[in-house]
Amino acid sequence: GVSISANWTSLSESLKKSKNISESSDFVLGYNKEGKIRFPEEELRDLREKLAQIQFFSFDASSIASPVQLQPNVSLNQQGGSLAGVLDRLRDQAPERFEALNKELRQWFPEFDKILFDTPDTGKRSFLLRTCGGHYGIPATDLSQGTLLALVILTLGYLPNPPPLVGLE
Repeated sequence: GVSISANWTSLSESLKKSKNISESSDFVLGYNKEGKIRFPEEELRDLREKLAQIQFFSFDASSIASPVQLQPNVSLNQQGGSLAGVLDRLRDQAPERFEALNKELRQWFPEFDKILFDTPDTGKRSFLLRTCGGHYGIPATDLSQGTLLALVILTLGYLPNPPPLVGLE
């Protein structure tokens, strides 16, 4: 399943362990009687790299459900659009992750057992969720907003290279 973890350490402990605190660092944590307390350079560099990778989303159910034009290296847009393409790519390029996503889907939504795909038009891809009873495919456009929002959030956890931090509006 999807798990979330956070490791917190005291800032003062991190500063004590760091040997490379640059006087030129523009990131000042505060002041004490000796002067400015600066962030260690290597940790500042790591922090900048991680902050640059943060992705913010403001999901929109109709964007999530919309069929997408097939294209290489498709990724989710800010509204969650292109989910069908992302799922299709996950199925083809990381089948173990896609299977794990389907397994977790059953935990979140016991009424569904599998993500299926459709080609509604030339070069387009859409997705459906298959019901456990009867194996009916429910098109994404007929799914509830809550189901679509949960599915896109769940998908983020199964991407091969997920963003290190996600902001949701």
